[in-house]
Amino acid sequence: TEAFSLLARGVSPKQWYQRRVRGDVIKIDIANDPLRSSDYKEEFDPKLYEYPRGPLTTPDWQKTCEPAMTCYKLVEIDFKWKLIGGKVESFIGDAERRLFTTIHRQIFCSHYQWGEMTMKDIRDLEDKTKEELDQQRQKAGLQGTTEKNY
Repeated sequence: TEAFSLLARGVSPKQWYQRRVRGDVIKIDIANDPLRSSDYKEEFDPKLYEYPRGPLTTPDWQKTCEPAMTCYKLVEIDFKWKLIGGKVESFIGDAERRLFTTIHRQIFCSHYQWGEMTMKDIRDLEDKTKEELDQQRQKAGLQGTTEKNY
């Protein structure tokens, strides 16, 4: 699986349009798309988030939320084994959608914590986070979403 910005990957507006027409483009709605109960956290629910841009309670919030940002991610999945390729690609695609939905809900609902940071503040936070993650890995090993959650 590879993820790139569209421009960095060389996808022209015409190619992007063709992908949309074919149905290759998946729109993610952070407020209204269904989540697994194991992925739901009240503190990351855009329908409950009260800070300046929330809550996102209407079905057409994308048209009324100001300012808004659209994020495009190009994900290409190519599994070479023909017999099971379609199933594996579908599984990976579902996992990618789940990941993007969850992480963008978290970003939206926590932006007040970092939205006014300077570059120095961000670098300090990155250093602190790296240190905390390194300590967690030493204690408990790798953690996160696993295939058990599917």
